[in-house]
Amino acid sequence: MPTVVHLGRLDAGIPADTVKAAVQAANPEVPVYIYDDAGHGFNNEDPARHSQASADLARQRTLELFEKA
Repeated sequence: MPTVVHLGRLDAGIPADTVKAAVQAANPEVPVYIYDDAGHGFNNEDPARHSQASADLARQRTLELFEKA
């Protein structure tokens, strides 16, 4: 099953580097992307959370994953 992980570095509740290391240790084929300018829910259209550039890149990467599946 195609899987991709998108994490916002500014998310205070999810330690991006720790999660990335854990995912890659268990599933090295799963791509894990960390977006430095994004927090939790960065694709949420709420202006307090939204990061347009990161959301666009995450969407592009997700669609590319689906195209390969």
